Amino acid sequence: MNKLTQKQAETFMFIKEFIKENGFGPTRVDIANEFDINPNAAQHRVEGLLRKGAVTHKKGVMRSLMPVKGYRVRVNNED
Repeated sequence: MNKLTQKQAETFMFIKEFIKENGFGPTRVDIANEFDINPNAAQHRVEGLLRKGAVTHKKGVMRSLMPVKGYRVRVNNED
């Protein structure tokens, strides 16, 4: 299991909480709004989470971003 950066860990936890509250995954715009970043930066964070196996999504399906069941957040403190 790859370690996440601090920003990735924060994004991962936001995704989990968003799903808990809404019943569906956030969009990149939802993530951008939460962290006051532009949608391209949010996309970059999501791509990192996908590469590290922390989240999955169904290609072409909106709001399908989901945390991988049982994924344990480990943070790399070398941000």
